[in-house]
Amino acid sequence: MDGFGVGYKKLPKVPIMERKIVFVEGPLIVGAGPGGLATAACLKKNGIPSVILERANCITSLWKFKTYDRLHLHLPKEFCQLPHMPFPESYPTYPSKNQFNLYLEDYVEAFGLKPKFNETVMDA
Repeated sequence: MDGFGVGYKKLPKVPIMERKIVFVEGPLIVGAGPGGLATAACLKKNGIPSVILERANCITSLWKFKTYDRLHLHLPKEFCQLPHMPFPESYPTYPSKNQFNLYLEDYVEAFGLKPKFNETVMDA
């Protein structure tokens, strides 16, 4: 079933013994949406390395491609900011979709997060 974001495709069933198995040291974060980015930033701030896997080809693909253009946050920005980085003071109380996406791009840069795109977790 498609519809979860840009770049998602139905994956063929692969027998478990034929799957690529990757071991990572530290936490594995599935998804580069706001929650995954915030989790990775908090871990990094505490000296814990992590790996972010994202099925799409960019961060926050649902916010970028599955929301309408005139969307604004439904709560004041103080309640929507991610840990350790407030929204810019110049943003309105209810940031637009584009402002939120820019904020998330800045968040990734500020914390040096490097999600691995076009990666799908088949089993864990």
